[in-house]
Amino acid sequence: MRFARPRLVSTESWGSGRRFGVMPLTDGRVYWYATANAVEGEQDRPGQVKQRLLRLFSGWHDPIEALIKAVDESSTIQNDIYDRDPIPCWGVDRVTLLGDAAHSMTPNLGQGACQAIEDALVLAASLTASGPVDHRPRKYEKRRMLRTKRIVLSSRRVGVVAQWENPFLCSVRNAAIRAIPKAIIQRQLRSLALYQPLTDREHGRVAI
Repeated sequence: MRFARPRLVSTESWGSGRRFGVMPLTDGRVYWYATANAVEGEQDRPGQVKQRLLRLFSGWHDPIEALIKAVDESSTIQNDIYDRDPIPCWGVDRVTLLGDAAHSMTPNLGQGACQAIEDALVLAASLTASGPVDHRPRKYEKRRMLRTKRIVLSSRRVGVVAQWENPFLCSVRNAAIRAIPKAIIQRQLRSLALYQPLTDREHGRVAI
């Protein structure tokens, strides 16, 4: 949606059982999302989405209410969030999986598409490597399973903590997050963003 507001920055705000994220785009556009604990499959009737959002986020910091009021409700999507436990096998013979088919994850770390891209790079390199053709997909899987498993489970844990409803637990969570040194946060982000998919870091050698 378009939202003419200068100095809009990317944020994710946490409350009790709900969150609101803002991501400014180019040309005065903005992408935002909201989460709330709800019964599986629950859907608002047409025309009631904005009303519910305004109730959920009433009194939250600027520009959250303004963003909700400005959106065209027909452009919103309402759906449940799912992931899947990591699986021990992605394929057999010359068949394998990648992306969400191999490791569906919640969006809490913003890694769904990122991990699919990493998969594609490692798979392409594996398929051009030496050795029996049937073994090449297994090389790819070996180099991707541990990392994607960690991210699936980490994203799940973040989502659980972020959606806590108990006021006391929320206050403890918020205080703990504020106390985390920036260096630790930066190190965690680097482990996601600066990953070198063709290097086997656990064994200190080139993987492919």
